[in-house]
Amino acid sequence: MSHNIYQTEGFVIKSFNFGEANRFFYFFTKDFGLLQASAQGIREAKSKLRYSLQDFSYTKLDLVRGRNVWRVINAERSNHLNGVLENKHQAIFLAKIFNLLHRLLQGEDKNSLLFEDVSQSVIFLNKEDLNSSQLLSLEVATVLRILNHLGYWGRDEQLNHLAEGEINHILLEEVSKNMSKVLRGINESLKESQL
Repeated sequence: MSHNIYQTEGFVIKSFNFGEANRFFYFFTKDFGLLQASAQGIREAKSKLRYSLQDFSYTKLDLVRGRNVWRVINAERSNHLNGVLENKHQAIFLAKIFNLLHRLLQGEDKNSLLFEDVSQSVIFLNKEDLNSSQLLSLEVATVLRILNHLGYWGRDEQLNHLAEGEINHILLEEVSKNMSKVLRGINESLKESQL
C-alpha cells in the first residue's frame, strides 16, 4: 500500500517522548498550520531524524498521513536559527511565541500570512543584535500580529498599523512608545479568547 508523501516546512514548537523510542511533535507549518505528527524510533542512536527535529528548530519535512496521525518520514533541519537557539534570551522569546501559537491555533488550518509574520519575526531576531528593550518590543509586536491574524485583535484603530508591514527597528520604536496601550489590548484580547 503506497502513501502520498507531503512536503512542507515549519517550526518545531513542542515535542514529547512516547513509547520506547518514539517522539510526538507539534509543528507550525507553512502549508498546514498547526500539525501534529509522530516520528518512530527517533530516540534510537541510529536514527537519521534525531538531530533534524529539535524543539524550536526550523525544518523541511516529508510526511505521510496515517490513520490517526501524521508520521514524519524525513526531515532536514535548517541552520538559520542556530544563533537564536544559542542565546538564552532569544530562546525564551521563541518559547513564548511558540507556546502562544500552540495555545491559540485550532488544528490544521493553513494561514500563510500568520506563518509569514512569525517567520519574519524569527528571521529579524536571528539577524539583529537586539537589546532587552528591543527584544520585548519584538515579542509584543509578534503577539499582536498573531492575535490580529487569528481575529482576536482590532479594538484600537490607532494601533492597528503595528499589526501590519515589515518588522524593523522603526516598528519596534513605535511599539515601545505605545507599550502600555498595546499590552492592555493584548491582555484584553487573550482574556476574551478564553483559551
